[in-house]
Amino acid sequence: MTAKGKTEKERSRVRPGYIARAAAALLVVLLCAVIYFSGVLMDRDEESSPLEAEAAEAAPASLKPGLYESVAALRTAVDFPLIALDEGCVVQADNVDWQGISARLVTLRFTSGIEITAVSPAQAAPLLKRGGMTLTGNTDLKVVTMDASLAMGPGGACLYFSSGQAAYCLYGPGMTGEQVLHTGLGLTSKNVY
Repeated sequence: MTAKGKTEKERSRVRPGYIARAAAALLVVLLCAVIYFSGVLMDRDEESSPLEAEAAEAAPASLKPGLYESVAALRTAVDFPLIALDEGCVVQADNVDWQGISARLVTLRFTSGIEITAVSPAQAAPLLKRGGMTLTGNTDLKVVTMDASLAMGPGGACLYFSSGQAAYCLYGPGMTGEQVLHTGLGLTSKNVY
């Protein structure tokens, strides 16, 4: 064989080996990248992105405290959904400080005696706790689309539920757990303002 023939023959032998090594190296690099990004994603808190963390740390806009004539009048002043049985209620709004967090507290009082209180941000949910109430342990309850917990006490019953933006308490003074549960489970997206 000529020198030129050997070179072509050697090239044909080198190329498949070179291509296999290059492909193996590329696979190793891709595998390392996948492992790295998987680790980064696994360490990340899924409930809060950096943008959400910034938003949560920023103080909410101050709310004009006082009484509002309707849910619609207050709705324009808050940036979280309000849950209401209907428009006919008295609405009380306040700015509160809870463990260094500036929060907005809104209470809707209906003619039936039921009260729905909301607090934003949801981290301030302990502000909604009513004294003398004991959780019943029901774990499969939903109000609108939010998981809910029923609590009962000598003065009535309430449902606690929360979205990412706000926490809520539907309280029925003098009502049984079944009555409050019936009211809460009857709420739909039409009750979200």
